[in-house]
Amino acid sequence: MNEFEKKEKEVIDILVAKSGDLTNSLSVLEKTGENHLKSQTVLLMVMIDIFSRFELIFEGKNEKQVKNSARFIGWLNKYAFTDQNEDYKNYKQFINCSAEQTYQIRNALLHFYGLPPRTKDEAICYINGQMTKEKREEFLKKNMRVVDVRSLENVIRQGVLLQFEYLKRIQKEDSKKYISGILGMYEITKWEGTKTINI
Repeated sequence: MNEFEKKEKEVIDILVAKSGDLTNSLSVLEKTGENHLKSQTVLLMVMIDIFSRFELIFEGKNEKQVKNSARFIGWLNKYAFTDQNEDYKNYKQFINCSAEQTYQIRNALLHFYGLPPRTKDEAICYINGQMTKEKREEFLKKNMRVVDVRSLENVIRQGVLLQFEYLKRIQKEDSKKYISGILGMYEITKWEGTKTINI
């Protein structure tokens, strides 16, 4: 294994580990049987933050020149809220929010562990599971935007898989870009990566 292959393996291992760790944490919260919708949604927002940051670095963009909102929203539109994402195609009516609204949800949760402020037009609420059309219409009459966290989770996880597929495609189609992107990601993981040590 040459030097690049070692770095590539380390980057891919970290991406897989982060995705697995967040997925396992979501699963643990769900299995408790208690209502942890806000905590689950926080983990989903963290997942988007991580993978959108890796996307930015892979594309060779300077992190200081791209706003967090543009990075976050761009990732959602490229990998999650697109008809290339089968889960989104099937469940977009249950997700019921745009990339921009998801960023508002992110900010409200991460900075205040709450919901975005109610506007004159609507308020956002979370549910765990898809509701009937009749129930959804009841909420709409009250100007409530209902976001199904379970459907959102499936779409984001599928988005991460689409991002991995994108990396494989670039590896075949543009090896120079792939190598440069992996090396950029390696530099970040070298300084900011975390390893868990069991004692």
